[in-house]
Amino acid sequence: RIHERNKKVEEATKVYERACKRFPESKTVWLALLTFLYRQGDLEGGRKTLPKALAALPRLKHPLVVSKAAILEYNEGSIERGRSIFEGLLDSYPKRTDLWSVYLDAHIKAHTPPKAAAADLGEVRSLFERCCSMSLKAVKMRFFFKRWLDFEKRWGDEESQEKVRAKARAFVESQAV
Repeated sequence: RIHERNKKVEEATKVYERACKRFPESKTVWLALLTFLYRQGDLEGGRKTLPKALAALPRLKHPLVVSKAAILEYNEGSIERGRSIFEGLLDSYPKRTDLWSVYLDAHIKAHTPPKAAAADLGEVRSLFERCCSMSLKAVKMRFFFKRWLDFEKRWGDEESQEKVRAKARAFVESQAV
C-alpha cells in the first residue's frame, strides 16, 4: 500500500503478487490485489486474476471473493459484466440473502443518479421482482420487501409503492395458508 500511495504501480503489483504466492489461501490478499488492479484501470489484469484466486482459495471463500469482484466490476469496469458475475453467483447460491442484498445495492447504485444520468427504475424493479418471488422464510422476505418499499419511496410514486405493499400482502397471505 505504501507503493500504491507513492504511485509506484510496478512495485506495488510485484508486492501484491508476492503476497498472493506466499499466502494463497488468504482472501484478504487476493481481494487487495483485485481492488488494486481495478482501481489502477487494469480491468483485464483483474479479470485474469479472479480465476487464479478461485483456484487457490478454499471453496468456502469463493462467494465472498466473487461478489467483491462483481462489485469492483460494477464500480470500475462494465456494469453488464458485473451483472453477469452476480447472476452466475446467484445461480450457484440462490438462497444466499447476503449475496442478493449486495447485488441489489450495486444494481441500485449503478442505475440511479449520480452514477446514471437518469434513474433506470425498470431495471431495478425487475431485480426486486425476481428477488421477492423466491420462496424464503418470512423474516428474510420481509427484509427484501422493506428494501423494495424504501426504494419506491425514494424513486417511485404512490402507485408503485402500493404495488409493493400488495405483493407483500399476497406473500403474507400465501404463508398463512
